[in-house]
Amino acid sequence: MNKKQRNSILQLVRLIVGFITLTILLLNRADIYYYILIFILPTISSIIMDQLLPVSIKKKKQKQPRKNQRIDKKAAHNRLRTDHEILKMGLDEMSWREVERLCFLYYKSKGYKPELTKQGADGGIDLIYYHPQDGKTAVQIKHYIRSQKEISVSLIRELDGSKRNYGCVFSEFITTSTFTNPASAQAPRGMNLRDIYWFNREVIPWMKKESAKRKLA
Repeated sequence: MNKKQRNSILQLVRLIVGFITLTILLLNRADIYYYILIFILPTISSIIMDQLLPVSIKKKKQKQPRKNQRIDKKAAHNRLRTDHEILKMGLDEMSWREVERLCFLYYKSKGYKPELTKQGADGGIDLIYYHPQDGKTAVQIKHYIRSQKEISVSLIRELDGSKRNYGCVFSEFITTSTFTNPASAQAPRGMNLRDIYWFNREVIPWMKKESAKRKLA
């Protein structure tokens, strides 16, 4: 029994007791004690009923604990889906690992011998590729398509210094955003800069062809 139902019953009891008391009063033309009774009896009855009738307390629905959004976000940020899935995705759907994998697949299809570096120990280098004519090239990849953060001069200098750790003469900076004007101007000789326009012009058309080719295979 909920609180609303209980209050309705108590109100009904008061009315019945009051009606009975009033009837007795009129029939017997009672003295002052009956006048006192007409006010006291409903109150006493109400108190008794209040103690006897149970009150059911509605239990609040416990909210289901939400998933740790920070963990989910981190998992999405670091995920790596299959090559087939990556080739069918948009750049804005990819994690940084998937963009690195995409570049690996792209250079491999162009006849280069790419190799992804180990995570956490790359020194700013994400990919190394080798070509008989061009030699070894150190590649740094930044996936900034969502934030549209531009690549600064400091990152260009970092890549130029890190390439020597891998014995590379050439270097390449790839980003899904763009470069600042000073970064473009100060890029050293032997360093190629690839931005979102390069992806749109070269990589995305290749993705469509490669996806269709694998589907037919």
